Amino acid sequence: MHAMIARWSAPKYRSVVVGVIYAGGNVGIITGLLLTGVLCDCGFAGGWPSAFYVFGLIGCVWSVAWSLLCYTSPSDHPQISVEEKKYWETVISATDLVAHPPMPWREILTSVPVWALAVAHCAHVWVVHTLIICLPLFMHDVLGVNST
Repeated sequence: MHAMIARWSAPKYRSVVVGVIYAGGNVGIITGLLLTGVLCDCGFAGGWPSAFYVFGLIGCVWSVAWSLLCYTSPSDHPQISVEEKKYWETVISATDLVAHPPMPWREILTSVPVWALAVAHCAHVWVVHTLIICLPLFMHDVLGVNST
C-alpha cells in the first residue's frame, strides 16, 4: 500500500492521502456495525445471514474492481494520457522509487522507536478488536438493547 501511495500521490499530499486511507478503516467499521444491525432486522435471506451475503458480495466486487482498475504505477497504466504520465514523472521522481538501497535490518531491529511503535500498534489493535467484539454484548447486557 505504501509503495502505491508513493507512486500515485504527489509528495505534498501524501500525508492527506495516508490519513484518508487509514481513516477509511475506522469509517468502514462504524458503517459495517450500523449496516449489520439494519441487515439483521430487515429479514433479507433470513435476517442475520444477509450481513454475510452483503459484505461478502461487496468484498468480491471490490476485489474484481481492484484487480481490473489498479496498476502499480502511472507508467504501467494503459489508459492514462501521455500528459498525465509526464506530470507524474515530474512530480514523483521515478528514479528515487526504483533505487533500492540495502535494508538496514540490524538498525531496524535494534531501534527503540521501532519497538515502541510495534508495542503501541499491538496495544491499539488489541483495544480496537476488544471493543468491536464486546460492543454488542455491552449494548445488550448493560444498555438493554435488543439486537434480535
